[in-house]
Amino acid sequence: MVEQRQLWANKTAARLIVDIVRGKHRPGSALPPETDLVNALGASRLTLRETTRIPRAGLVIRAIAGRDMFVNLTSRWSVLDPRLFSARMGNNSSMPKMLLEARAIIAIMDGTDK
Repeated sequence: MVEQRQLWANKTAARLIVDIVRGKHRPGSALPPETDLVNALGASRLTLRETTRIPRAGLVIRAIAGRDMFVNLTSRWSVLDPRLFSARMGNNSSMPKMLLEARAIIAIMDGTDK
């Protein structure tokens, strides 16, 4: 069940990142309330909460405790985050897959894959 939720969270995160990259949620702006995001992304609240942790790893979103979540300015985004790169490239390129494979090889070689 946890693996299924993580899979849904990853897919939902990818959709959220695409929305952000395409300008639906502008850098510096607050994300819509949780209930609006749940409806827009077709995800449960639990999945959405898991989803919003994923883009934060790429520095796309910042959360302020007890307040909203905000889209960071693009200068703060991690240019090497594969989800961001993929969203920027669209589905027309095999480059994101190749970069993910290269990243995995490097992680194995330097022992950070654990």
